[in-house]
Amino acid sequence: MVSSTPSSTAPKAEAVAALLERRIRNGDYLVARLPAERVLAAETGVSYMTARKAVTMLIERGLLARGDNGRLELGEALGRKAQAPAQIAFFAPAWPTLDIQHWRRAVEAAAAARGASVKAYYYMHWEDPVLAEALERGDGAFIYPLTGAVPARVRQALLAEGVRVVWIDYDPLGEGLPSITLSPPEAVTAVLDHLHQRGHRSIACLNTQPHDRSSLGRIDAWRDWCQVHGVAGDLLDHPVQPGEDPAPQALAVVARWLAAGRPAASALFVTTGMPAVAAMRAIHDAGLRPGRDLAVATLNDEGDFGRYTIPGLTAIHLPDAIPLVARGVAWMTSGKAWSGALRIMPDSFAVIPRESTAGA
Repeated sequence: MVSSTPSSTAPKAEAVAALLERRIRNGDYLVARLPAERVLAAETGVSYMTARKAVTMLIERGLLARGDNGRLELGEALGRKAQAPAQIAFFAPAWPTLDIQHWRRAVEAAAAARGASVKAYYYMHWEDPVLAEALERGDGAFIYPLTGAVPARVRQALLAEGVRVVWIDYDPLGEGLPSITLSPPEAVTAVLDHLHQRGHRSIACLNTQPHDRSSLGRIDAWRDWCQVHGVAGDLLDHPVQPGEDPAPQALAVVARWLAAGRPAASALFVTTGMPAVAAMRAIHDAGLRPGRDLAVATLNDEGDFGRYTIPGLTAIHLPDAIPLVARGVAWMTSGKAWSGALRIMPDSFAVIPRESTAGA
């Protein structure tokens, strides 16, 4: 490393300080540890003294502080409180889907409208330290949960005083936290009503999603609706493990179902979008016509991809998520108590009928 002369140190230190300040204000160190001067010097290609000068500049401006252990910390003058934008985290499982990306963009748009900053984090398990650190240091977090039950210790941490968390696409069932979903179990009724109006009197249900409150809630909603309407149908419930792709499982399950003999059902309700596409492929491979010989409908086609399939896939119309997400952002940035119902969802559910649900 070539040492900087006094005349060249200042502009280099200012450049490094500006880089650090941008990262700080963008929330890059909301969870990640601030780099020590030697690490910062190696990363930016300056001398240790230049990096130290850059850090000193930010300490003098109140953006950084040095803790009792000598490590750098975010400074009080950042004023999450005053000058700096609110720092909001978006957490999702480490296997991104179209649905997760749809929600992330909605959170970013709602946050930008209030001048807040969003950092996306992908986590593998509930004990991931990045989750705890962001909850402790950030102004709020949207969490797209992992499949399975939330551990009691984690649930307790989420309910701690001062923590502001909103569940995404999850029904907490009285856990005391706000939640936002565009396709709750209540929306299943609209899909099944559509199939019934098309003349279908035997409607099977396919689920290959891992078992969680969403998938089980949709199965229960299908079962309840069938009982009320006197409709019969097979339940094809073959969940994959968390993190596995449910579409290949759907292809195999429907292929076996059809190979066992022509099913009595004239329609197939699928709990999620991509398995519905795989089901239509299995129907086609069996020499049948999806939408004609066997109708297929789903609840959530993850951003309207159903318009691009052949045949077009019937699904619930997903409304704009931004106004719903904005309620959570407003709560995180205002400092006020949550008001209104904890369960946020559309007022009504409209089906987009496409070729996959021709008449019986």
